[in-house]
Amino acid sequence: MRRLLASLIVAGIGSICVAAMASEAGAEYREPGNLAEAKALLQKMEGVYKNRFDNELVNGDQFQSENIMEFVPVSDRAAYVRIHTEWYNAHICEVAEMAEYRRFGGFVLRLPYDEKGDDGTPCFLTIMLNGSDIEFDVPTSGCTNPGCGARGGWRGSFFTMGNKRAIRYLPVILRSTEYKEALKNYRETSPEGSTVLAAAACPVYNDKKKLGHCFWMEDKPPYCWVPAPIAAADKDACRQLDSCSPGGGMVSGGGCYKWAPSSDVPPQ
Repeated sequence: MRRLLASLIVAGIGSICVAAMASEAGAEYREPGNLAEAKALLQKMEGVYKNRFDNELVNGDQFQSENIMEFVPVSDRAAYVRIHTEWYNAHICEVAEMAEYRRFGGFVLRLPYDEKGDDGTPCFLTIMLNGSDIEFDVPTSGCTNPGCGARGGWRGSFFTMGNKRAIRYLPVILRSTEYKEALKNYRETSPEGSTVLAAAACPVYNDKKKLGHCFWMEDKPPYCWVPAPIAAADKDACRQLDSCSPGGGMVSGGGCYKWAPSSDVPPQ
């Protein structure tokens, strides 16, 4: 009896230790990371990543595939990330959500699907910069590849810093259904989400005569439209400054400009 009792005690202590170790291992993905490190990494990774490659259907037909990632900072700790990767036989992986910087040294993105891990918690994707490689993982035991076709997967490196380019179409992203849905999900699932959304409430500037005014999109979150810092007397002059829309003259060298009667409406 004493031996049985001792064995049960040892087994119980062992289970507690294992659970504690598992909890500590998971904490690095739950707890916020260093703020200075987060700011630096967000600035370094901001951009759109693309790479093209030859792909094939199961019947042998060849076609061109393209992997895309948009990485847009929305606060000092978080970014909007949209990922689209393509696989053999035209299978894909897709997600568009907010990713927060965490203690393990990378970003955690909640995968908005029903699948959960062995511990009953929702699956999540990690994004980490390792040298020039951007590495992805789904570290929760029991999670497969939610959001992917049968031949796709989240684990691996699909982009490098060499694939990065500046985003010239930021207004399109901020107006997209994917971005708005990601903000909504972020507010509902993260304590920081409500703070980001509050900060995203931009002031509205109106042209009192309703004739139109040239507005510039600020180059930092929350990307508000404000009166243009460069004088533009009319719509054509404003269009010449714009570097983000088709037909823009790109005179500004990269800024987004629009001509509108108010800062909160689409361009005329």
